[in-house]
Amino acid sequence: MRHVLLSIFNAFYVIIFVNALRKIHKKICLMFEEIIPVYKEDDEGWYAIRLHHKYFIYDEMYKDTARKFAMEIISEIPELRGHVEVVEHDEPEITLFEDIPGLPHDIASKIADIYSSLD
Repeated sequence: MRHVLLSIFNAFYVIIFVNALRKIHKKICLMFEEIIPVYKEDDEGWYAIRLHHKYFIYDEMYKDTARKFAMEIISEIPELRGHVEVVEHDEPEITLFEDIPGLPHDIASKIADIYSSLD
């Protein structure tokens, strides 16, 4: 009888521990999704970088490359945090930096430099 109660007691604590780990994992995943949101607009498997929720600035990337590029942008240019997105989109209409209202030339140059330094 004592062995059964001990087993139930241990199982109860294992369940609590596993639930705590799941909650921590979920919070970490949500934290990174908030940094770089990934949207799915089609199922072609090609990804693009979108700036200010409407201007596509680069496209035809694999998901990992697009996420890495977006993370580099926000780490190098913190004022763009919350304005850079990764979008699964096969043929977005690309906007030139000069055509994005309010985008300073130095920020556009930094983004271009980051893109050219990608592997």
